[in-house]
Amino acid sequence: MRNFNCRVAIIVPRHLKTPIDTYRYNRLISRKYQPKGVISIQVPDLVHKIRNWVEKETGNDPINSCKDRHGPLVESRQLFIHFIKKYVTENNKKLADKRIASIIGKDRTTLYHSEKCVLNHLSSEQKYRDTYDRIEAYFIALNLEPV
Repeated sequence: MRNFNCRVAIIVPRHLKTPIDTYRYNRLISRKYQPKGVISIQVPDLVHKIRNWVEKETGNDPINSCKDRHGPLVESRQLFIHFIKKYVTENNKKLADKRIASIIGKDRTTLYHSEKCVLNHLSSEQKYRDTYDRIEAYFIALNLEPV
């Protein structure tokens, strides 16, 4: 029996497991025990600052909104991703997309889509551009250069 949607753990002998079963089980466990709104891995301090700045300017926490698909929540998450990709370094190197995805709790394709959406919004929406510029001012105040 391989129903991983139940709350009871079912032990399947290793020789009966398929890679798909293992993948589904790991996804279930990671979703079930992931605390909401908490970055559970060690990240550079600038990531926490960016999170606070984005939350202050947009009014939405980009980490708490990871499961939501409503417009303002998604926009705050997209700005968060964009600024992490643009400014955060670790050991004088840009963060890898996989590492950023693990911070957010999404996959790499979501990062690429977020980047594309931010650039599209910047070219078309004045209110979005104003929010972007206010967040960008925090980086200018700290004399941080894009990577």
